[in-house]
Amino acid sequence: IRDITPKSVARIFSMYDPELYIPLTFLSYQIDYQIGGIAPFQYHLTSFLFHTLNALLVAWFAVLFFMGAGIPACQQAGKYARSQDSEFWLGIFCGLLFLLHPLHTEAVMWVSGRKDVLSTFFFLLTLIYWMRWRNHPIRRWYLMAIGFFALALLSKVMAITLPVILLLLDWRDGRSGGRSGATPLQAPTRIRDMFTEKISFFALSLIFGLIGIGGKTGVVASSSTWEKMIMAGKSSLFYLQKIVWPDFFSLLYPYHKEVTIMSPDFYVPILIWSVIAVLVFLSLKKTRDIAFGFAFFFITVGPTFINFTKGGDLDVYFASDRYAYIPSIGIFIALITVGDWILRKIRADSKQIRIGLASVIVVVLGFLAYQQSQVWKTTYSLLSHVLIEYPESHVAHNNIANAWRLEGKLDDAIAEFQKALAIKKHSKIYANLGAVYRKQGKIDEALKTYQEALALDPDGKEALMGRGLVWFGQKDFAKAEADFQHAITTDQRYLEAHTNLGAVYMTTGRTDDAIREYRIALVINPFYPDASYNLGVALTQKGLNDEAMQAFTDVIGEAPTFIPARINLGLLLYNAGDHDGARAQFEAILKIDPNNASATKALEQIGAQ
Repeated sequence: IRDITPKSVARIFSMYDPELYIPLTFLSYQIDYQIGGIAPFQYHLTSFLFHTLNALLVAWFAVLFFMGAGIPACQQAGKYARSQDSEFWLGIFCGLLFLLHPLHTEAVMWVSGRKDVLSTFFFLLTLIYWMRWRNHPIRRWYLMAIGFFALALLSKVMAITLPVILLLLDWRDGRSGGRSGATPLQAPTRIRDMFTEKISFFALSLIFGLIGIGGKTGVVASSSTWEKMIMAGKSSLFYLQKIVWPDFFSLLYPYHKEVTIMSPDFYVPILIWSVIAVLVFLSLKKTRDIAFGFAFFFITVGPTFINFTKGGDLDVYFASDRYAYIPSIGIFIALITVGDWILRKIRADSKQIRIGLASVIVVVLGFLAYQQSQVWKTTYSLLSHVLIEYPESHVAHNNIANAWRLEGKLDDAIAEFQKALAIKKHSKIYANLGAVYRKQGKIDEALKTYQEALALDPDGKEALMGRGLVWFGQKDFAKAEADFQHAITTDQRYLEAHTNLGAVYMTTGRTDDAIREYRIALVINPFYPDASYNLGVALTQKGLNDEAMQAFTDVIGEAPTFIPARINLGLLLYNAGDHDGARAQFEAILKIDPNNASATKALEQIGAQ
């Protein structure tokens, strides 16, 4: 994301991350980087603004929805009728529910959740312009709807369900085909039109669906179709519960039991959904809005059901808050319709009562959303909150330990890793624990821990990498080389393994082999300062000074405070006769580190000449 060039743009349009095709999301990050670098504020601001815009679009869509036909022609004179003013404010209230519901905190607070807020933005614009075109057939609006849909798919492939929502809107409004105001046609022709006018949308869904499956093959294959089906009942009811009663949210929702229909965790949700289905069917006598809302929910949440094993070999998750970001709109519409009907039924639908109830709901949701946002304040607060709800989450313990490790709180990290291992013995957790022992200089403990990791997974690349670093530190370069090569065999794109293998080659005098490994690392990630720096050192040793200067320049561009790169570049510039360029590098070093002796001495030598 660090630059916007034809090469980088081409790359984001031709890659998965690692399983999602989200090029437009990457482009939004590229723009953020141009504005604010890697400072978090810019990324959070962009996501927050998109969520705010999404709430406005939800309100717009809901106003169009509630002010539309809404009731089949045969029921237009029925008992369930609303004034246009009432329908307008119901739509606004729907937007407020979307804006403030704490279930949406993850999609907004998590920077990687950008794909959800961005895709939803274009998803809603597609619905709005489709409804506008359907009621007023202006070709520009139809083309805009198709364009917005393509952008939604480029942000996140989960938008593929949108064409089915368009058909659902037609059913809700009792529309059998043809645009509003068009000359009536024979029924078969009108029904045919209802599908043919959406061919472009279905074609885009098919194309992007195939692309999406290409990145999800591992996830799809990780569980059976039957397991996905019965887990879908549990997951969908869980989302409904969180929307209706917004409490007990978590970053992770692990499930450690057997996935079987004989468990009440799965047959009870199916029974509850059966009762809800009967009630929704009965509601069709009054309005189609409730049925539309629940159908919208199921259609849009459906693609997420393949992800319940997304934790891979570390854990199994049955839900994620962000998966309900778009689907919640359908439930909001259904709940608003039910609430409006109840108020009318008990004759408590005065303007004052409506405003009072709406205000209480909005204030409560806003307070809960604020509370949930505070959970995301630090890594520790976020993962500790998981342990409150799911104390058996070894993943939470593991990730807390990694946070302590990065902060240098090594004893705290060891304690958390041991808690994780007490719950589940896993190769990656052992590898992480071994890294802490290695950092503490406890070589014997580190080697023993890495061996335990490799006993569980002989191809565990993290353990191979860690043990290789131990061997390297012990100057046992043959064993280090073997472990790094084994790790690369496991994962050809293992960046750090290539870089460290290059370091082994440099140390053992195989400079050409080292250069090859560094170049491979930079193909994998062109913005990896360590690989660029090591490449510069190797090129200098080979006497390829011009290429070395370019490598050190790349390092400084990526990490301006990388002092060794500036020192090496300054020396090369000086030896090449560019004293001004060398002076600039050493002066820059003193701005970073005023007490740097090497830079001070170099400037004295340059000034004395």
